[in-house]
Amino acid sequence: MTEVSVNLKIDGSWNGDLYAKLERGAETAVLLNGVGRNGSAPGYDDDGVDVFLTDASPSQGDIHTYQNVTGPLPVGVPLTGAWQSDGRNVGIGVVANATPRTNRLDVFNNKSPNGNWTLTVSDNGALDNHTLVSWTLTIRGLRADGTPVTRVYAGGDLGAFYTNDVAGGVVAWQNATQGLKLPNVQVNDMEHVPATGFLNAATFGRGMWRVPIGTAVMAGAMCRPSRFQGGGARTTRLRVVLAAPAPMGGATVTLTSGDPARLTAPANVVVPAGQVTATVNLVSNVAPVAEVTIPVSLRYNNELRQTFVRLTP
Repeated sequence: MTEVSVNLKIDGSWNGDLYAKLERGAETAVLLNGVGRNGSAPGYDDDGVDVFLTDASPSQGDIHTYQNVTGPLPVGVPLTGAWQSDGRNVGIGVVANATPRTNRLDVFNNKSPNGNWTLTVSDNGALDNHTLVSWTLTIRGLRADGTPVTRVYAGGDLGAFYTNDVAGGVVAWQNATQGLKLPNVQVNDMEHVPATGFLNAATFGRGMWRVPIGTAVMAGAMCRPSRFQGGGARTTRLRVVLAAPAPMGGATVTLTSGDPARLTAPANVVVPAGQVTATVNLVSNVAPVAEVTIPVSLRYNNELRQTFVRLTP
């Protein structure tokens, strides 16, 4: 795994009483741990959370101290936007701003996603109650190449080889030297760079080779403007950029707004065949009470990317 993120929606009052953790095997990530608690400080008294937690993508900072960014929220308005997980792996009664953040979501990086994942949420106050409304776990990892089929390439004395039998007990290798248009010599090293869609090969006596494989992958996505006043059917322009020209029939990139009530996105945008970019409008029909950051997810060929839009009242 290269990135683990969580969408978390909890209704209730006095966020400073909330504790949440995500576990898989021996690894534990602390998502919430008494936000705002710092020594004798009782924590933030805001009403609920509806957040995207990530330690890899752009965010508004440490969720434990979110009021440093938002200030106290209006009564009845939950915390929204993209934030880093808390990560402070101590009891909620002793947590502080300076507590080391040793258990953030990135503890799962470079680990296998297989096994049971467990989310634990607790309300640690005597007077207020909270309800877990929904949560979503998103896992990202490197693929062997840009195709939907998992494939592994290897180099050796006899050239380049590949297999699609990654999960099988018996692996059958096929010669890929001619298919990749490499010279018929020893291949000392190979590396696939997922963000580019190219395979790099170091050959014996014939130099370095950069070979396109699979289909086009996304190189980036951005919104202009990235921050604007919400509501009134105001729009921002989302631009999708591929690392290579779209194949025959075009490249269909699916879109998902993290808050469709405030920011509406079409189901998809199509990059025409032979082109590398396409644009589409995102529409805001409802203004937020306080400034919010809304993630917009883009998916193409099992690759997931995100960009963010900030809406102001």
